[in-house]
Amino acid sequence: MNAAISSGSSSCRSSSSSKTPRDKPKRCGSNMTMFGSSNSTLSPGSDAEISLVAASSEEVVSPRNLSARSQRSSASMEKDKKSSEEKTITAPNSARRNNKPVKKKSRADPVQLKSETFPFFHNLECKYLRNLDWWDKWSPEEAFAVDKASELRIAPCDVHVPERPWKSSDSVVDDEERELKEWGVTTKFGNYEKLVSSQSFLDTAAQAGPELFVYPSEDVKVTTIPSLHTELPQFESGTSMFIKDAYRFYFGNQQTVTCGSRIYGGTRSIFQRIRDFEAVYVEPVSSKVVFPSVLKSTTSSEESVMKFSHSSLSDDITFEPSSEREKEEWALRNAARSSILVNYNYNSCSKPPVRPSDKRKAVTPLEVFQEARLLVEAKHFRLSVNDDSELLEPFWVSLAFYDGEKKVKLTDDLHLDWNDTKGLQTLVKSAHSQANEESNAKRAIFSFTSVSDSIFAVVKVSHFMVADVDSACENYLGKNITEKEKQKWHSEVIQSIVSYPRWTQHIAWGVVPVFDKSKKTILDGSVVPLWKCKTPFGDESVYETLSDILEDKFKPPKAMKGGLTLSCSNVDNNSTFHNLLDESLHVVPTDPSKHVVSGTAPIKTMANFGTRFGRPCPALYPVHNLYIYPLTANFTNFPAKYGKVKSVLVRVHFLRSDGDMDIKSRSVANLYGRSNSPNFIDMIQLPVVFDNKRPVFSEEIKLKLPFCLNEKHHLLFSFFSVNTKNELECERHLGYAVLPIYQGDRLLEDMVYNIPLSRSLPKQYLTNPERDFVDGTAKNPPTLFSVQTRLHSTLLSQDRALNEFSKFNKQPVLKKLWSQLNDMDEDAVIKFFPIIFNTLFDHMVEQPSRDNQQLAFRTLVKLVEVVSVKTKPELIMEPAKDRRVPFFYNPQLSAYVQYNLQNSSPNGPIYPSLITQMCVLLSESGLDQEVSKLAEMIMVKYSHFFFDCIIKSLSLHLQERDLLQGDREQRFSEATLRGIEQLVGSFSALHVTDKFTRDFNRHFAYFINDLFNIVDRGFVFTLINNHIRLLLQEPTNHSIQLALSFLKCVVDYEHYLPLCVPIVTTVDSNNTLKEKFWKNHYLAGHLLHVIEVSATIVHTNKEERRANRAKAIRVLRNLLWKHESDQRAKTNAQKELIVNMYIPFLRSTLRIYHLLKKASPEEKQDWLACFLHIFRWGNTDLIRQWLVLEEEKYRWLLLTVFDECILVFKDTKTIDQTVNIVANWLEYFLLDFRKELHDRKNQNYVEILSRLFLTLLKTIQYQNHLCFFYWTLRNFFFRFRQPLFRYSSSTFTQDCSLELLNHCYQQSEEMQRQALSLIYAMMKANYLETGDFLRMKLSLTVAVSKLHVEYLYKLPGLVDTILSYTRSDSQVQKAPGSDWEAHVKDLMGRLYRISVYTKFLETSGDDWELQAEVLKSLADEYDHSIDLRVRYLTQLAKFHESRENGLQVALCNISTAAIIGQFLKVKLKDECPPFPSSMAAYKDMVPNIIYELPSRSLSVIEVLSPTISEQGYLSLINSTLTILEKSQLYELALHVAKHLFDLFLASSQYDQLQMIGTKISEWGVKANETIQSESRIFSNFYRVGFYGKAFGPRFNQKQFIYAAHPSERLADFSQRTVRNLGIHFDTEIKVLPNKQIEKLELAQNVNYLQIISVDPHKHSKKEISTWEKHFGVNEFGIDTPYLPDGAAHSEDIEKQWKLRTVFITEKTLPAIVSRFPVAKTRTEIVEPIDSAIDLVKSRIDAIKRELGLIPPNTKTLQILLQGSVMLQVNSGPMGICKVFLPRASEFDPKKNRKVKRIVDRIFAQV
Repeated sequence: MNAAISSGSSSCRSSSSSKTPRDKPKRCGSNMTMFGSSNSTLSPGSDAEISLVAASSEEVVSPRNLSARSQRSSASMEKDKKSSEEKTITAPNSARRNNKPVKKKSRADPVQLKSETFPFFHNLECKYLRNLDWWDKWSPEEAFAVDKASELRIAPCDVHVPERPWKSSDSVVDDEERELKEWGVTTKFGNYEKLVSSQSFLDTAAQAGPELFVYPSEDVKVTTIPSLHTELPQFESGTSMFIKDAYRFYFGNQQTVTCGSRIYGGTRSIFQRIRDFEAVYVEPVSSKVVFPSVLKSTTSSEESVMKFSHSSLSDDITFEPSSEREKEEWALRNAARSSILVNYNYNSCSKPPVRPSDKRKAVTPLEVFQEARLLVEAKHFRLSVNDDSELLEPFWVSLAFYDGEKKVKLTDDLHLDWNDTKGLQTLVKSAHSQANEESNAKRAIFSFTSVSDSIFAVVKVSHFMVADVDSACENYLGKNITEKEKQKWHSEVIQSIVSYPRWTQHIAWGVVPVFDKSKKTILDGSVVPLWKCKTPFGDESVYETLSDILEDKFKPPKAMKGGLTLSCSNVDNNSTFHNLLDESLHVVPTDPSKHVVSGTAPIKTMANFGTRFGRPCPALYPVHNLYIYPLTANFTNFPAKYGKVKSVLVRVHFLRSDGDMDIKSRSVANLYGRSNSPNFIDMIQLPVVFDNKRPVFSEEIKLKLPFCLNEKHHLLFSFFSVNTKNELECERHLGYAVLPIYQGDRLLEDMVYNIPLSRSLPKQYLTNPERDFVDGTAKNPPTLFSVQTRLHSTLLSQDRALNEFSKFNKQPVLKKLWSQLNDMDEDAVIKFFPIIFNTLFDHMVEQPSRDNQQLAFRTLVKLVEVVSVKTKPELIMEPAKDRRVPFFYNPQLSAYVQYNLQNSSPNGPIYPSLITQMCVLLSESGLDQEVSKLAEMIMVKYSHFFFDCIIKSLSLHLQERDLLQGDREQRFSEATLRGIEQLVGSFSALHVTDKFTRDFNRHFAYFINDLFNIVDRGFVFTLINNHIRLLLQEPTNHSIQLALSFLKCVVDYEHYLPLCVPIVTTVDSNNTLKEKFWKNHYLAGHLLHVIEVSATIVHTNKEERRANRAKAIRVLRNLLWKHESDQRAKTNAQKELIVNMYIPFLRSTLRIYHLLKKASPEEKQDWLACFLHIFRWGNTDLIRQWLVLEEEKYRWLLLTVFDECILVFKDTKTIDQTVNIVANWLEYFLLDFRKELHDRKNQNYVEILSRLFLTLLKTIQYQNHLCFFYWTLRNFFFRFRQPLFRYSSSTFTQDCSLELLNHCYQQSEEMQRQALSLIYAMMKANYLETGDFLRMKLSLTVAVSKLHVEYLYKLPGLVDTILSYTRSDSQVQKAPGSDWEAHVKDLMGRLYRISVYTKFLETSGDDWELQAEVLKSLADEYDHSIDLRVRYLTQLAKFHESRENGLQVALCNISTAAIIGQFLKVKLKDECPPFPSSMAAYKDMVPNIIYELPSRSLSVIEVLSPTISEQGYLSLINSTLTILEKSQLYELALHVAKHLFDLFLASSQYDQLQMIGTKISEWGVKANETIQSESRIFSNFYRVGFYGKAFGPRFNQKQFIYAAHPSERLADFSQRTVRNLGIHFDTEIKVLPNKQIEKLELAQNVNYLQIISVDPHKHSKKEISTWEKHFGVNEFGIDTPYLPDGAAHSEDIEKQWKLRTVFITEKTLPAIVSRFPVAKTRTEIVEPIDSAIDLVKSRIDAIKRELGLIPPNTKTLQILLQGSVMLQVNSGPMGICKVFLPRASEFDPKKNRKVKRIVDRIFAQV
């Protein structure tokens, strides 16, 4: 029954009644569309409303009935259509089983398809079967019977599955809907083949590039590799089919199927593609740009091109945007576009490096694993007497290889002899008949599966027996004999050989190592030494010797004279030889594809018995040999009545029956001959064991087995007693031993057999129990013969199950094989698995019974497991985040499918039966444990094998029917496609709900890719859709990983681009953007959808979501890079078409950007690289159209993402491409959203845009990129003057000015001019917008202050240039009321001064006074900017803090707080806290505060620093208190605390008053203590006079008072000052003594300094403390001796007067700077008692300073103390006391008390 699915209002017709003659057979449709359609209601991922519309009859379309259907006329079709409306049908469900007729419903009344209607539909919306339980509900007769209604039989190649009871709506679309009027809009993806063959599509493909659109017609190629063997051997009657199949496998042709070259599909690593791409792609990322031809026509060089856009200075000054300029700039910019993925650092983003997703390796044909393959040649053999080179008797040599460690024989024997001399040839020929050439081969190839240093070459030598071994070896071991003795001995030997039968015996043997420990061959050129054979001599003796050699216990016996010389060389598998013989002595055909080694002598191939020690591998050539090893015989208790046993001789025959007594007539010449003999003989005679009743044998017998064996085939061993002294009875018969080789329908096993002897052989002795055995007693056990066998066959196996399987013509064999699978020999399975698989496949196709088919398939699954496990599949490790995920790959299975699988059955190809049985097994997976395990094997481990089998069978089927070049829609029948769909549905449903590994998902993706090559590609889209929809129905971490892995492989497909159809798509709605692109570019849409789901899924943990998101974006990143390096897309237009498919990714990125902020750096780089790449190559108009339709919040978020891109790629190789892309799109953004940016409501977006411009300006490096960006900045400044200079409150103009100033000094001359003109343009735009340019004044002032000091030297040139711009700009100058030039001159003067101050600051060294003054001057220059003034005052405070000047730090902080308070009073007005209303309120704390008042109003400048606030004010005051407390300056701290107390009190902050009050009380106590103790030291003051023209007018003839650190003494200060001033003024400076300048003679051309220590001087009626004396002082004095009579000095202390000179400054010290000029001076006369008081006080202060030094200087302290107490010249404290204290009445009492007090203090200090 055929039915259709109807969706929405689309019309539904029966599949039989809606066809026209031009219709093609219907295909399995889909419920999703690939291309956008206005009448399509099903979008990707949506559910469909499914309805069942019954059809008139059931019809399965096959190639057989296709042509007949196509010839039906339109009239007959109309007739069928009318008649079908009244017919009834039988439904394939319970209604059908109950024979209930179902009437066809009309189109207006469809029957809804429900799950209970069709029980096997567990999930209708997935459109495939979740659990195929219909095999239990549908009889085989219904599944495979002839459709009687239509009288059409299912084609032999069809899949035998029940008819699907519905079809998609795609299969019933009207012809009018199928018309390709607008392809890509109305076409469903089910009609992909129709689309790509339409004329409109072909026309579009021809324009855009056929390599992007057209799928190659010859993508699948079937190649036949002819066999080297031209014919099969003649098989005997009764030969099993297994042997025949084996020969067909060994000698048959091979067929390979190649699907796509996979050049771009991912088989090469991404780094290889990078190298290939770089070889042909030149990226324009250098500093030079390839300009368009339209510009080249107007210019002659690149420099002139630059001038073309910026031709003159006047152009820069009078810049206004114009369309012509825009065109020119856009042409330049587009010429420099480049791809971000070219220089992308993949190493840092994907660890380890990116690998191709298609991990299937190119397999080679099956081959036998060989670790070493040696060509060994026996060069020479010598065993002589008296060192003669000539052999005196015949010798036979055997060469084989043994493993001494494992104690096994690795190869069979190579038989050699050198008996071709005239004398020896006669003896040898008389012993043998005519020899074949092959028997004389001296060269052979030995193969080793495993190599080690325990492998030895073992040589055994035999000769004609003439005596015992000791006598025979005597002359070969002894000393040289005379020539006469030699001739006599030689004559005796010849006579014995002629007189007696040709018995042989072992005489010598030897060993030599083959490999060293590094597994290198050391056999070449070796001479094998020969030792005498000891009795008994067998393989056990050989193993014992080899073991001793390996353990260094072997003591070699005396060697014979001679040995065997060998040559050896390694042979690779690519070499072959002429006249090479296989193990069966057949000539191996020469392979023309291999290197043929010269030489025509025959080369034997020796058997390798060590395969069980190496890698298991299948047999590849026919071998059917049996090796017999006689071991021992026991004649110790042989009955005396039969005669005495002397020496034992054994002859071996291979007999075909036991009837006739004549052994000769029953012998089969299948025994391999020895050297110098026929290839095959009928009897082998073993060497005689001389005089030993318990002989030990060491011979190997090789038997060629017949194809057809029976129970009569046996080996007969004949035993004889040999007596060399009795010529009449030299051989006496002892008995026979019989060994049957085929019993119970199987070959004998490899083991040791103990066989009794019988005296005679009666007829039918194999079955006759009354044989004449040699009996024994309890004391005399029966005589036994031990023999061991080894089967070496690739035609038959000794395994019971496989032996039964070889008789496949028996019906119960499969069941027996199934029951014995667990006991099967795995090595045997590996050996024969290609033959077994071929047989099972044939059985699946040929068996009529469904049970037998199922049993054959399940047996195949089981054996696939055995092969895979035993051959140890290769694990390809795929890197993951914290682990390595194994990817199972079995090269043996893949090679079998690739080369050996064929549709060989005459009943049809393999795939129908294979698909059917896989569906059945999966549907029954839950019935029992065994079936579930098999289903798991198919899915989890071996899905790749079965998928590959299906693909190859499908491909071979097409090749056999010559359909590879035909219409894809007619290649396979509906039943075949339905079976594939159901199989895929079963897999998909089971692996989501049941056990699953990543292997299946990956191999399923490979299967999908391979299906693209051979079936209807629209049908493959259906499979992909079904699979992805099921995975994402309920997204989990696991399902998303599966979807990503699946799509990663699919998008790596070779012809992914043609499948996506990269056509141009229009954007008409933001809401339908994703769906529309998805429909037009189906596979790309799926990928983008899964990427978005992986990022937005919320019910998984964060780590899993991050891992999925990172994996998803890596898939897209690698895919975009493959597109970029794809040489099929050579032009930019083609690349644009490709990248357009991924434009919805931009929308997704904006919506998940909040998640990317927390992503790892690698993931973020990947995501943004893809984002930028799409912006780079995507269609500009299309993206702009999307941005216009995008939501406002996401539109502006784009700017933030652009900014993030620059930050992420800042330190990478891709930064140049990044900034170029962003800059291009900023220009588009300005054009498209100009109106929105001028809206003050969107001012925050202007700020974002400004930040982005600034980031670009800081990042762009290349000159041409910068040139383009300057143009964009100009547009921005002039087009958006209002939001920038009127509304904005950001520092964009400041930061931009700084960067442009840096460019003025870092770039080329041309770029310097452009950067400077851009600065001028900013000033001009500011002025034109606001009538002034206060913002630009502030911005440039701040920018200059931040310039590097080396740039400041060039600032005057910049100032001059801007002034010249101003004078030349007539546009602004001529404006009415313009004060433009005055504003510019004022700003330039300020900038010049700032540059000078900044240079001083950088070059002042340790001139601390100059540094403080410069910082103070800089703060004064920024009087119009509260931000900058506070900034430099804060910097000045930090400078003083570094100098440990706590008082100056406090003064800076208080001054800063005062300025902030005054600014807040002006700005906040009534809302301002109760700060003091004037600066005078701070005078008690900072006496010079009046000089810190700003000279201009600060209200026009916006405040950005958080310091300029109430909180900042309080923070400064609190930090000041902390510093004052630490410095013990409690007096000033009390004033500051009082100010803070008043502030809290005025603002009613009573909770703060208690804390401040506590501090005030505490500090008051400490202030009193410090005043009493006089323990503090204060600044030293020095007067410095400058005399010299080099000092300039500011310093020459001027005096300054310096406030130095308390620890800096006069000598140190003088030295530092002289050094710094000398460096600053670049002159030599001399220091003058402490004399009046008028009395000194100064030279005119010399510069002088006079440095004098001065003391602070304060007039006060009351006694003041030291703090009061040193704080807020502006008078400083120095005393000189004075007498009223004019004398210079007096020794009498009461007569010594002083002249005091007082220097007065305008400002007080200490201050925020460290020096002030002297404003005026005055002199004072000091009386003797006052002079004495001052002397003592000066000594006290000197001692305090010395004690305050860190660390103290004990030497200077001792001198100071000695000079204070024990004066040698002037009177000391004692003298002062003696003069003034006894005569107190003569002096002022107050002064006398003062003298007494200070004298006491000095002694207290001492």
